[in-house]
Amino acid sequence: MKKNDVTKIMIETAVAKALRDMRTDPKRSVRNLVDLGCSFAGGRFQKSFFKLAQNLLKNRDSAYYVLAADLTAYVDAGTIQHFGVNLGYNSFTAGARRIREHEAAAGYNIPWSITFHLNAASARIIEQADALIAEGNQLGVFTYAFLMEPPYAAPAPLFRLVENHTDCAFLLFLPPCLISEASIPSLSACTNALISVDTDQAGWKEAAAQLRQHRLLYAAHRHYTAETASAILSGEWAASAVGCGCAAAVCFAQTDCPYAVSSEVDAYIARERTAQRYPLFLMEYYADNLRIDTIISDEACFFGVLPDGRVTASGGVGETATVQTIGDASLGDLLARHCPKRAGAAQ
Repeated sequence: MKKNDVTKIMIETAVAKALRDMRTDPKRSVRNLVDLGCSFAGGRFQKSFFKLAQNLLKNRDSAYYVLAADLTAYVDAGTIQHFGVNLGYNSFTAGARRIREHEAAAGYNIPWSITFHLNAASARIIEQADALIAEGNQLGVFTYAFLMEPPYAAPAPLFRLVENHTDCAFLLFLPPCLISEASIPSLSACTNALISVDTDQAGWKEAAAQLRQHRLLYAAHRHYTAETASAILSGEWAASAVGCGCAAAVCFAQTDCPYAVSSEVDAYIARERTAQRYPLFLMEYYADNLRIDTIISDEACFFGVLPDGRVTASGGVGETATVQTIGDASLGDLLARHCPKRAGAAQ
């Protein structure tokens, strides 16, 4: 048995115990879980994340204790463990180490996550994503996000894809219309996924209630522009997500959003996370994605895929299409063209 396999088994056992203990003493169990993370943290991102978490949890009134208690009460423990270990260990620990090793050898940047956009015309993208994820795992990429966009495709192929890649953590950003009693059994089988509901659409609160009723791990998300950012900056949006029991609230700057506005939203979210005002995890998707990538491997790198297969880049505000498509070459070859390391960059 490989060292990574032994470490993962140890972590899974410790997480399972912490989740059981959390029902009776959530504060102590959360602190123990963070301390465990510190003991296994080997890279810069893991160490900085868990040290920050330790400092935050010194606040006995931290809203994150409320979040932990809510998750253990209303989310299936197997889902928390599966998604949490895949994200925390496979992606942020073992995967991050593999990313740094491959970057040093190959001379190009590798993103810690890959973002796919899907619609009714992207059936082939799901097929290509299956192979791309398998190759991504070899490079150390274990986190994948899928954003469903209109006109919506039937979600069954996506759910099967998630189930097939049991070592990965998935973020599924879905419209409320794809969350129903008919789709709940398939969603429940995706224990390695966080399911997010689009709050820009009618019926999102009812969809969130269904996810909660069936003990799924879920979040809220929305897109914003200069005209709509005020709902985020006022705290109104986060409060509505808290009211629906969401574990996270993720906002996406649209490509036409001014950089000054997205920077203001990013700064607001960073302040609110540190202040621990809300019992959920707030995230500015593009800014935080790049921030994590910089901690893992020095240079920021973003890799997205549009419904037509074109590869996208991001400087922190939306995504910009490139001339490359995922059918052109292997993931490694695409990254060599798309994300070359700067001359003299640390490796």
